[in-house]
Amino acid sequence: MIRFGIAGIPLSSKGRTLYDGVKDVHNIGLRALEVQFLRINSYERPIFNEEVGMAAKDIHGVLVTEVLTKRTGTWNTGRYAMEHPLEKGESLRMLSIPVAPDYYKLDFIGKVAKELDVRLTVHTPHYMELTKDGKEAEDSVRYLKWAVLIADALQADTVVTYLGIYGDDKEESIQNAIKNLQKVRNWIKRNKMRVKIGIETSGWQDVAGSLDEVLEICSKIHMTIPVLNFGHIHSREGGSLNTKEDFTEIFERTKKYAKDGYYAHFSGVEHQKGFERQYTPIKRGDLKFEPLAESIIENDIDVTIISSSPLLEHDAIYMKVIYERQLMKKYAKKKSKSKEGRK
Repeated sequence: MIRFGIAGIPLSSKGRTLYDGVKDVHNIGLRALEVQFLRINSYERPIFNEEVGMAAKDIHGVLVTEVLTKRTGTWNTGRYAMEHPLEKGESLRMLSIPVAPDYYKLDFIGKVAKELDVRLTVHTPHYMELTKDGKEAEDSVRYLKWAVLIADALQADTVVTYLGIYGDDKEESIQNAIKNLQKVRNWIKRNKMRVKIGIETSGWQDVAGSLDEVLEICSKIHMTIPVLNFGHIHSREGGSLNTKEDFTEIFERTKKYAKDGYYAHFSGVEHQKGFERQYTPIKRGDLKFEPLAESIIENDIDVTIISSSPLLEHDAIYMKVIYERQLMKKYAKKKSKSKEGRK
């Protein structure tokens, strides 16, 4: 199975809510939407008297991510913290983001997406620092947990994240990332949530996330998967993806982690000396979709492809059209050979 989708709400959506985005993705013939959780605006307040005894997730109009519990005096996050009956004297930490105003809306959007067969995933902020230790890493771990909370409420199956900039020692940076991701993985398991962590390949040589590094992390941490951003791989490796065989090699290297299908990003890209400069529309970049489509068809690849192009849904549909054309060519050749065999 192949799904085409986009990173964010369609540019053509008249409404700008996530609910509008899910409906519009379905209406234009796409089947995946990566929710962009890119800006973090959090604030705190004590609970109101009328909220005593309520669960944090049941408060209308606010999206709670952490509860300062009276018993321990610490901030707690996770499914159980959101279901814990609030006590007088406790405080809430909440997000102000355009994704949804509260958990009721997230739950509703998730159900609508299931009914429309639109796969939902969530992307963390781009400024993650999982490669560090100290406060920077603690903040990034917190952001990743918050994204998982949102994903769980949406019934989304994966949260996609970058790793962060290298420190002075690359290997130490990767070990820090492994340590921080293990914390989040353990927290996910304790809260009995079914959300995987997708590690996105990086397009910059000063940012952790070469394909080898992503695979090393996935080999060491259960519930993590590689996110194949083909534009990033192409840029980081100096324009390496040009033929069907190039893409097939990537799929072969990562198939161990694709038991439930591959997850990928695609866009046109401008790059120089191993660094991505910017995303471009597919037709303008030197990374072409046709050889990827050939590899997917020839190898019967199960994959979700997210358009991260500046043209978003236009290029997602463009990829879908190319894929369908390649598929028709394959069947036409099979039919022609079958007729010749009967002569």
